[in-house]
Amino acid sequence: SALLPIRDRFAALFQRARDDQNAGCQTDYVHAAIIADQMMSNASELRGLHGDL
Repeated sequence: SALLPIRDRFAALFQRARDDQNAGCQTDYVHAAIIADQMMSNASELRGLHGDL
Protein backbone atom coordinates (compact mmCIF):
# COMPACT_ATOMS: atom_id res chain seq x y z
CA SER A 1 0.00 0.00 0.00
CA ALA A 2 1.14 3.54 -0.68
CA LEU A 3 2.12 5.94 2.06
CA LEU A 4 -0.38 8.73 2.57
CA PRO A 5 0.98 12.24 2.99
CA ILE A 6 0.72 13.37 6.61
CA ARG A 7 -1.64 16.21 5.70
CA ASP A 8 -4.03 13.64 4.21
CA ARG A 9 -3.98 11.74 7.49
CA PHE A 10 -4.89 14.95 9.34
CA ALA A 11 -7.56 16.04 6.82
CA ALA A 12 -10.43 15.34 9.22
CA LEU A 13 -8.82 17.53 11.90
CA PHE A 14 -8.28 20.39 9.47
CA GLN A 15 -11.85 20.11 8.14
CA ARG A 16 -13.34 20.09 11.66
CA ALA A 17 -11.21 23.10 12.60
CA ARG A 18 -12.41 25.00 9.49
CA ASP A 19 -16.03 24.13 10.28
CA ASP A 20 -15.64 25.27 13.88
CA GLN A 21 -13.95 28.52 12.85
CA ASN A 22 -16.67 29.20 10.27
CA ALA A 23 -19.22 28.72 13.07
CA GLY A 24 -17.32 31.29 15.16
CA CYS A 25 -15.97 28.75 17.65
CA GLN A 26 -12.35 28.55 18.82
CA THR A 27 -12.38 24.91 19.88
CA ASP A 28 -9.58 22.53 20.79
CA TYR A 29 -9.78 21.28 17.18
CA VAL A 30 -8.90 24.77 15.93
CA HIS A 31 -5.94 25.03 18.30
CA ALA A 32 -4.76 21.50 17.47
CA ALA A 33 -4.97 22.21 13.73
CA ILE A 34 -2.86 25.35 14.15
CA ILE A 35 -0.18 23.42 16.03
CA ALA A 36 -0.26 20.51 13.56
CA ASP A 37 0.05 22.89 10.61
CA GLN A 38 3.02 24.65 12.21
CA MET A 39 4.76 21.35 12.92
CA MET A 40 4.16 20.04 9.40
CA SER A 41 5.35 23.30 7.86
CA ASN A 42 8.65 23.06 9.75
CA ALA A 43 9.26 19.35 9.09
CA SER A 44 12.60 18.27 7.68
CA GLU A 45 14.15 14.91 6.80
CA LEU A 46 10.77 13.32 6.06
CA ARG A 47 10.73 9.53 6.48
CA GLY A 48 8.21 6.76 6.80
CA LEU A 49 7.90 5.33 10.31
CA HIS A 50 7.95 1.61 11.04
CA GLY A 51 4.16 1.54 11.50
CA ASP A 52 3.69 3.12 8.07
CA LEU A 53 5.83 0.66 6.12
